[in-house]
Amino acid sequence: MQKKKWTLRISACICSVLIFTVQHAYAQVVFNITSSNITNASPLSVDNATTVYTAPVIALAPTISVKSAAGILARTGGGTGLSPGLFTVKIIGTGGSLLNVLSTSPTITLSNSAQNIYTSVLSAIATGAINLRYATLSNVNATTWVAGSYTTDLTFAASAVALPPGTLNPTVGSLTVNVASFIAVTPTPTSIALTVNSLNYYRTTTLSGTYGIATTTTVPYGIRLKNNASAFSYSNGYSGATDPGAATTRLSGQMTSPTTGSTITGGTSFTNLATGLSVPTNNLQTNVITLSITPANLKAAFLQKGTYTTSVNFEIFDAQTTPTATTQTLSCPLTITVSDLSELKVNQTDINLNYTGSSDYVNGIFADAAGHLTLSNTNPFDVYVKASSSTLSNGTNTIPVGVITIAPMPAYAGSFTTVSLSATGQKILSGFVPAVDKALNVRYSIPAANSPQLLGKPAGTYNTTVTYSFVAP
Repeated sequence: MQKKKWTLRISACICSVLIFTVQHAYAQVVFNITSSNITNASPLSVDNATTVYTAPVIALAPTISVKSAAGILARTGGGTGLSPGLFTVKIIGTGGSLLNVLSTSPTITLSNSAQNIYTSVLSAIATGAINLRYATLSNVNATTWVAGSYTTDLTFAASAVALPPGTLNPTVGSLTVNVASFIAVTPTPTSIALTVNSLNYYRTTTLSGTYGIATTTTVPYGIRLKNNASAFSYSNGYSGATDPGAATTRLSGQMTSPTTGSTITGGTSFTNLATGLSVPTNNLQTNVITLSITPANLKAAFLQKGTYTTSVNFEIFDAQTTPTATTQTLSCPLTITVSDLSELKVNQTDINLNYTGSSDYVNGIFADAAGHLTLSNTNPFDVYVKASSSTLSNGTNTIPVGVITIAPMPAYAGSFTTVSLSATGQKILSGFVPAVDKALNVRYSIPAANSPQLLGKPAGTYNTTVTYSFVAP
């Protein structure tokens, strides 16, 4: 008998197992917070059939509750989240019908603790979709909204004292809040008009005006400025006035409220006044910008009477590394009016020319008055001098005023014209350009050539009054 050999071959078998995961579709409740909602403080509501209720035959004191799965609505990409307490929830209908008259459907403020949105003494609500109204709190602008997307899950549950409570499907939904990126601005005032109506502005008082920018924003932001031209335009000056070409770099800007920033010099390229400003509380902040010209700059470039105009341009921009909000632009017309101002000061009121010996008659005498006159005028000017009478008097004794010469002190030769004093006004300074605190150093003298007119006069003090005046050229 022939024997057969049998061989058992076992091969490895790799089997593919397909796993199917079935997930319930989330019911999504989405709020889109726009610039209009925030600037106009308008509340929002979203009606959404978030879950479906299947009622039992009978249930004793059935309830339906909802809660936020987390204590905050998490912000996509990180950052501070939103409190679920900003939103309310209320059942407004079910299964196409009104609620059971025996039931209670309160408005609850959402939290991460379950709260009843439906309770009934006897029977449950009808089977069908539960229509819920989600709403923001009425004072939307009392919340600080930062641009981004925020999400939390909503968890629903049904219960009853006895018997089946009924079922909800799905039991989890989602609440998403999308806050738009935006910057909105309102200027106050829309323009600035400054007037130089005192010479103190050229001496100690800075000329300034403020420009408020009410900024509503959901993004961190910055503010920058520039001038629209390199020089102020000039008009309304005196007859024959030429444009002084006052540079806009004479103007400076500084953020002065709610924080104090660095002072910047105006130019025709944008320079930051402030950057990295946080989203303000309740999204609204008025930023006060002070535009100013120092006394030194005013004296250097704005001496002429007239009107100086320019425009200062502002940009309020998204200061994030990757901006998402559109830059807002403002233009502030700025006018500086220099009034017709003049002032002449005589700084030494008594000038004494004393003869003390014979040498004074031989050589003549003089008295120097440094800084004797201080002249300020925003128009070109002539300066005249005259005596109050034709003689210096000592009782009944007189000396002709013409013996006295008025001249510049030697170190300032040529600063004005030398004249012999007279009761008739004489010009000593002609067509001088506008100036502030221009000093004249004056020498009063009686030259030796005039000494004979004093010989034989009784000893004593002889007086007259000298008057200086401005006259338009």
